[in-house]
Amino acid sequence: MRRTFAALLVIAPLAASGGEFGGSLEARLATYPSTPLDPQQQKNAYSLVFNPEFSHQWETSSLSFSGYSQLSDDNSGRSHNDIRELEFITWGEQWELRAGIGELFWGSTESRHLVDVVNQRDGLALEGSKLGQPLVGLTLTHDWGNLDLLLLPGFRKGGFPDSGSRLRPALPVADALTTYEAEEGDDHIDGALHWSASLDTVDFGLTLFEGTQRQPRLTPQLAGGGPVLIPHYPLLTLYGLDLTWLNEDWIWKLEAVSRRVEGQTQRALTVGFEVAQYGLFDSSSDLGWLVEYSWDEGGKSNTLFDNDLMVGLRWSGNDSDSSEAMLGLMIDLENESKLLSLEASRRLTDDWKIGFSGKAVIDSSEGDPLLYGLRQDSYLEASLSYFF
Repeated sequence: MRRTFAALLVIAPLAASGGEFGGSLEARLATYPSTPLDPQQQKNAYSLVFNPEFSHQWETSSLSFSGYSQLSDDNSGRSHNDIRELEFITWGEQWELRAGIGELFWGSTESRHLVDVVNQRDGLALEGSKLGQPLVGLTLTHDWGNLDLLLLPGFRKGGFPDSGSRLRPALPVADALTTYEAEEGDDHIDGALHWSASLDTVDFGLTLFEGTQRQPRLTPQLAGGGPVLIPHYPLLTLYGLDLTWLNEDWIWKLEAVSRRVEGQTQRALTVGFEVAQYGLFDSSSDLGWLVEYSWDEGGKSNTLFDNDLMVGLRWSGNDSDSSEAMLGLMIDLENESKLLSLEASRRLTDDWKIGFSGKAVIDSSEGDPLLYGLRQDSYLEASLSYFF
């Protein structure tokens, strides 16, 4: 937690002159009903997550901080800390300039975010959150839309859990042997551009990214007396489109990209819809039905989403306790492998919240190598959060 607390010491003098502190403390317990493939792997996983937050605003500028510290059982290798955000922002009438460490989201679809390419995924956090990305950004706001221009100095590895952890690749990952296509390695400077605009009931965006690909290729090799996976981060040129169309109770969504990686051009898309039923059974709750299709030329060696269908239900209680739940089923249309996911939460009081999440691997096939390696790692996680 040293990095997080060091950032808190930096902003402490500002806190003395004003600003707001907040955050959350969360306890989690994940249980895995099936016997692990590797006897080193644990049956249950425990973790404590601390998310401190601070913000201070002046007339035309602001400073914000968000930290992440996870303390997990020793056998998982998931204990770590990170600065998700430490960002200074200043603005004028039609522009905004930001610098520091930030977290951004681009995209529209539910099951896969093809154009969300700025932040690296945190491979040590069970919920798959993002690492903070060093950046300098300029946003221009005009009648023709919003234009984000980003300079991204310094690449961050996502990390991989130890051999004792569940939800890891079948072979150990030799993170210390990581290679890069860029000669500068993780010092390569990336760039990104995102333009977004609205036209009546349609919101759309265009994305351009040039830099190190956030998702590594894992190549099996012999090292240290046995087989391991070596992460390799190639350079990536990406052109993307995201679109949302509101049509009465229907929401149509699309993300499509063209990627140039290691001399090859690959295309991918996710497309689908969500339709809502309001006032379910004459109550205050709503139910949303989701269907999305994902296709990727990269094949199963790179992603789960090469030719897959996602169907899901999103329930909202619309009550004072913010009760909500999401149930999704991912179906591989080639080999019929299935992945069931659940997320649900409810406030107990103004300060306390309970949550449940989980994934179940169903009918996994050897033709789906990424999912087949997790066939014994179905889990259910309960969490209790305190907000301050």
